[in-house]
Amino acid sequence: MRKFALIIILSIFTHITMAQSNTNLIYPEINNYGGVVKVPSDAFTPITGEKIVIDIVNGPEDHSALNKDLDRVARLINLYKLSNIAPEQLDIKIVLHGGATTLALSDESYKTLLGSQNPNSELMQALLARGVAFYVCGQSFFRKGYKETDLHADVDMAVSAMTTLIMLQKEGYQLLIF
Repeated sequence: MRKFALIIILSIFTHITMAQSNTNLIYPEINNYGGVVKVPSDAFTPITGEKIVIDIVNGPEDHSALNKDLDRVARLINLYKLSNIAPEQLDIKIVLHGGATTLALSDESYKTLLGSQNPNSELMQALLARGVAFYVCGQSFFRKGYKETDLHADVDMAVSAMTTLIMLQKEGYQLLIF
């Protein structure tokens, strides 16, 4: 009986995994990042003019791997584009802290300090080109031993992630935690 149950469970898992891997992802705004799938046209859709602050705290243990939370930001933009909302109709700010602080390093500092090319560089440039603003928690940045000269030119320093998230929510930004 246990073998039979195990076979059924494995069959279901294999079917689900195959169904997920066969999904045709599309990239309506940011190519190769944040893939989305089309849904029926009568699905509940987002509106324009959203003010969004995204709290990113995690980073991959392998510094040669793409930060999955940054890829989720690309997915968010692709989801809006799927609903015919261009990035310039959104106001997106990202607050980096904790393990995600490495995203605030310049490409040169990333390679020197972490021993790898920055796998997030291309995606960060694509997000910046679409008006996404990046802030890094100064507390996390300096506690990790980074220097001001290590900061990416397009990332702004904040006193802290906590105070920045509070301030932006008071200014009407909706908080997404990745």
